[in-house]
Formats: sequence, structure tokens, C-alpha cells
Amino acid sequence: MTTIEADHRDGPAIETIALTKHFGSVVAVDNLSFTVPHGAVTGFVGGNGSGKTTTIRTLLGLTIPTAGQALVAGRPLADHKNPRSVVGAVLNRTGAHPGVSGRRHLALIATATGLPPERCDEVLELVGLADAADRRVGTYSTGMSQRLALATALLAEPEMLVLDEPSNGLDPAGIRWLRELLRARADAGAAVLVSTHQLAELATVVDHLIVLDAGRLIAAGPAPEVLNAAGAGSIEDLLLIATP
Repeated sequence: MTTIEADHRDGPAIETIALTKHFGSVVAVDNLSFTVPHGAVTGFVGGNGSGKTTTIRTLLGLTIPTAGQALVAGRPLADHKNPRSVVGAVLNRTGAHPGVSGRRHLALIATATGLPPERCDEVLELVGLADAADRRVGTYSTGMSQRLALATALLAEPEMLVLDEPSNGLDPAGIRWLRELLRARADAGAAVLVSTHQLAELATVVDHLIVLDAGRLIAAGPAPEVLNAAGAGSIEDLLLIATP
């Protein structure tokens, strides 16, 4: 993993400041402010329509905010010299053409970003796709496609991971592997932000919680403190209590 630059450790890994996004008359994100720490797995949770995906897309520069800021290591992601080495992202799709192989998909990205070709083999091995590397992506199962998306996110050895529903399509062994991967990245100092509906599967590795409802912040902080303050025994209970 890339060593996090010293100036990137000064302050939060990820931060939103009064972030607001309107789609016409619909308020998707409403004056949202939170921070994501280095060296932790942060669960980004809330019901459908709570604003999680819109917030993530804004952090990644894919959606322009109506007001406020979304910052990565103190500035918009696009302002970093090499954004892929700062944030690796999974947005529920590989973005790969179904007619190319998994290896070819990664090689195209590696070439475009100046990465050595051997890095493709490293991430294919890391995500458990080495044996399927030369198969067309269109033949991949949902779980294999999700692993390829994770391989793409990890290709540039990013300092941070931002993952939207990364466990979709993974079998129990895949979910265990994902938990171990997220834990290892956080323990190595990375910030990991995970938006998921598969709360039970990933709850054991979540250190920090950010809870949204209707685009607004409901709670944020270390997971045990947030759960205790709400009188909740689990993240599922917390959502039932905090987002009626």
C-alpha cells in the first residue's frame, strides 16, 4: 500500500462541510458535515434515499454540489496530482466492457495511469481472480464482477478506499475475505469508508459510524459510542431507532 503522505495525515482523511445537493425540488443531501478518520473502517449507513450514494459521488467529483464542500485529504479529489493513488473507489459496477478480459481491463487502466503491468497480476491475486483473469468480463458472476471492481480500486495502491455496497454478490467466503481486506487496510493506516446494506456481514470490522436520514446527519463517532448513545445493540437496531 502507498505510504500516506505526511501532509495528508494532518486533519481528517475525508470531510464534508455543509454539503448540500438538490436535484430539482428534491434535497438529496442537506447541510451535511462529517469527518472520516485515518486508520479506521467507517460505516456509512442509512436507509434507501438517505443520501449516501449522492454524498459518495460528490466526494469522488462525479456530482457537483449545490453548496458546501466535499474534501479528500484537505481538498477536492480532482485537485490532487494523482487522484487514483489517493482514493480507490467502488461504485457497484466494474465499468469494464463485457468483451474484454479482467486482465485486459486492468491493463488498460494501468497503462493510462502509468502503473507497471505487473501490478495487474498483483491485484488479481489479491482479490482472488488470478484463475479467471483471462476470461471475458461478460462471463463473470456478480461476485466476480465485484471482486474486479475492488481490484480496479486497489490498482494504484490508494491511501483511502471509498466503497458503495462492496459486498453485493459475494458469497460467505467472499464476505469474510472482504472483511479481512478492509481490516488490513485500516490497520495499515488507510481510511476506509463503506456504504452498505449488508450491515450484519460487515459490522464486526466497523470502527466508526456515520448515520444519515433524508440527507441529514443523525449520528457520527466511534461505533460503540454511537450505539450506546442510541441504546442500540447493533447497527440494524440503530437504524430502526435513528431513522424511523
